[in-house]
Amino acid sequence: MPAQSLGVYFYDGQHSDEAQYLGLRLAEPFLAPGAIVVVDDTNWPAPRRAAERWIRDHDLAVVEDIRTDDFRTSPFWNGLIVCRWKEDNRDSSMITADQCPVPLLQYPREFAALLDLYRALEPRTVLEIGSLFGGTLWHWLRLAPQAALILNIDTLVSIQDPRYAPQKAGHDGLWAKWASGFGVTLKTFGGYSNDPAILAKVRVALTERSRVDCSRRGSDNMQPCLDFLFLDGDHSYQAVKFDYIHYGSLVRPGGLIALHDILDRPTSQVARLWREIVQSGAKTREFIESPDQPEMGIGVVFV
Repeated sequence: MPAQSLGVYFYDGQHSDEAQYLGLRLAEPFLAPGAIVVVDDTNWPAPRRAAERWIRDHDLAVVEDIRTDDFRTSPFWNGLIVCRWKEDNRDSSMITADQCPVPLLQYPREFAALLDLYRALEPRTVLEIGSLFGGTLWHWLRLAPQAALILNIDTLVSIQDPRYAPQKAGHDGLWAKWASGFGVTLKTFGGYSNDPAILAKVRVALTERSRVDCSRRGSDNMQPCLDFLFLDGDHSYQAVKFDYIHYGSLVRPGGLIALHDILDRPTSQVARLWREIVQSGAKTREFIESPDQPEMGIGVVFV
């Protein structure tokens, strides 16, 4: 089913709290802007709790809340809640193949958990290091608040590499087109993140954003700062440590730093840095899809 194609969604499935809530969450990517959502049997405590929780999560407008005294004689059976989905369907963290236009290269449950933190943070300044096809970048763009500033640093693979053409398409305007459609600003820096010139350009972009924000707030604190940093670039120990130290220092208190590939594997030394971060006493959290998986994994540092 294509994303955002449902005009009406009626739920009358299993009525436990968990099943009811999940049944509503799973529908989110398919709901058209302004779609009508109908939840049956809301006289019962569990369906009502789950429906009200989902409505609160998204601040939805309730069109009807019909309670009945006797479901045996009522045309509405055992209670009915009718609500209207938001006009801008960009907030679901449920990942589907229909949604992301390029390969995501993430384990779904790991990345969905990270997206929940990202959404709650409501970041206005974001930096991704290592974009490749742009699967994760698309999600940062899509879920960021309107007028957010998204930066990404990406190094093109060899022209002989089969990944080159789709990656080059992102550099040549595809990613910018996504950003424009989502109402956010994207600045892409082609090159290596440990290049001093790239680091300087990132600082300039963040400082300019701080200047604009300070002018709007009447503040004089124009320090460059990030709300969210995602590290998925060069996986050598020296490179990822450089990124963590130099770009991580730009993340404001209360912001998040996420590192991909924290599990040990021959082609990645991110795990070594992750162990050091955990041992340092930093507040961290891990998202690992399966206890026996050989790779991937996401680590989050709460700044």
